[in-house]
Amino acid sequence: MFQETRFTTNVFNWTAYRYVDHLQNTNVEVRAAEPGPQRDTRTPIPSYAAHLVLTDFLSTTAPTREFHQFHEDNPSTAASASFVRHGHETIQTPRGPRDAVKIVLEVDGHEGNTFWCIDGAPVKSDWQGAASYATTDTDFALRGLDAEVLSLVKEALTGL
Repeated sequence: MFQETRFTTNVFNWTAYRYVDHLQNTNVEVRAAEPGPQRDTRTPIPSYAAHLVLTDFLSTTAPTREFHQFHEDNPSTAASASFVRHGHETIQTPRGPRDAVKIVLEVDGHEGNTFWCIDGAPVKSDWQGAASYATTDTDFALRGLDAEVLSLVKEALTGL
């Protein structure tokens, strides 16, 4: 799967996006119909760009951040979305327990992805069953991988 969103000053000013899902044989490319500067949080964004709204939301103390999003393979149907703070929780991470702010992405009133954040940055994400953890320690992240997989990942990281 591949998703790319191009934007000017912020994600609500997106100018184009591309979404490719090889398993579903989907390849969608869309250009925005109206000029970016006229847009705000009522302008639907591609759902895979919601993390940029989360990043902005984390710089505030607001209890919620409402916006609209659409799934990339169906841009004609927008859904109401919001990030909602749910207080602090102690979470388990690969480096031990941590106290974090829980933030839930709600789409059309239904809880979806969940993020636990410390100091304005996600440290754990739950993608409706699959968990991921943020780290800047590449060796830690790669520890325990099969030698063949490790080789492929290191080769891919070299190109960055």
